[in-house]
Amino acid sequence: MTSKTTSPTPYPKKLNPRYHPVILPLRKERKRQQLSQEELAHRIGLTEGYLSRWEQGTRTPTLFNLTCWAESLGFRLQVIPLEQVSANDNQQQD
Repeated sequence: MTSKTTSPTPYPKKLNPRYHPVILPLRKERKRQQLSQEELAHRIGLTEGYLSRWEQGTRTPTLFNLTCWAESLGFRLQVIPLEQVSANDNQQQD
């Protein structure tokens, strides 16, 4: 009798574009501050591997970890109503 093993669901190979407005600025800020992934991961309290996978988009951080990541770089996550975002976008295009 053979047992059939199932492999875990693979993670996406590329970052979902929905996360670009959050992840990309945090990665850019880490580089601007000249922090290694190891240094920033230590600040957050996680391993370098986790941070690397977040930046590559192969893992999605929890809201708590995303907040810690942002705050460790001097950012704050904020919820903004979509109509306000749309209005700001329209003003910037003028």
